[in-house]
Amino acid sequence: MIGAHNHRRTCAHRMRALVDRRIEMSYGRSSIYSINGPMIMILAIPILCVLAATSWHAQARTQAKGQTEKAAVDEIVTRRLVIVGDDGRKRAALGIMRDGEVWLEFRDKQGEVRTYLNHDVVAAPSIHLMGAPEKPLIELGSAEGRAPMFIVRDDAGKRRLGVTVTRDGITSLLLSDGRGKTRSDLSVSKDAEPMLALRDGAGNVRASMVLQKDGTCAFDLRDSKGRPRLTIQVDERGQPALVAWSETGKALWSAPKTYKED
Repeated sequence: MIGAHNHRRTCAHRMRALVDRRIEMSYGRSSIYSINGPMIMILAIPILCVLAATSWHAQARTQAKGQTEKAAVDEIVTRRLVIVGDDGRKRAALGIMRDGEVWLEFRDKQGEVRTYLNHDVVAAPSIHLMGAPEKPLIELGSAEGRAPMFIVRDDAGKRRLGVTVTRDGITSLLLSDGRGKTRSDLSVSKDAEPMLALRDGAGNVRASMVLQKDGTCAFDLRDSKGRPRLTIQVDERGQPALVAWSETGKALWSAPKTYKED
C-alpha cells in the first residue's frame, strides 16, 4: 500500500513538472505576461489619462452650454447701456433722455465722440459724423421727419454745404462762406422750375437766373435789398428783351420798345 501510494505521488510530481515545463515554454520569461507586462502598464497610463481628460472636457462643455442656455435672456430693460474698452474708456453708449429722445454714440480711443445718432420726440432722426470735439462735420437728418437734409461743415463747425428738400417740394443745394452764410443756392421748385441765386454777405439775392415752366429764361441783377433792377430774358417764343427797373418795380427802359410788363 505504501509503495503504491509513493508511486502515485511520483506520477503526480512528474505530471506537474511536465505541465510546468509546458507552461514555461509557452508563457516563460520571454512571454508577454512575464516581460512586457510592465511596459503595457506604462503605455496604458497615458492612454487612460487622455481618455479621462477627454471625458472631463466633454462634460465641462456640456455643463457650460447648459449654464449659457440658462443665462440667456430674451429682453434687457434699461435706460442706458455703455460699452468700454480694455482700458476702461467709453467706446459706445445707447440711451434715452428724459424728454424721450433716443441716442447712440461711438467714440474713438481717446474717448471723443465720432459718430452720434439720435431720434427726437418729433420723429426727426439724424446722424452726425464728428470732427473736433463737439464739432460735427457731416449731418444727415430731417425736419419733423418729412424734410430731409444733408449738411457738410468745416473744422469750426460752420455750415459750408447743404442739400435740402423742403416740405413744399423745393429741392436746394446751398453753398455757404466761412461765417455759415449762404452765398449761392441752386434749387428746383415743385413746378420743375430750376433757379440759381447768388447772395451777398447779408443773405440778399443780388443775381438770379430762372427757367420758367413756360420756357422763358430770365437773368436778374438786383440791388442791396434784393429788388430786380436789370433783367435779361428770352421768352418762350425766342424773343430777347432787356429791361431796367425802378425801385418800385416799374419798367424804366426796355429793348425792344414793345416789351410789356407781365
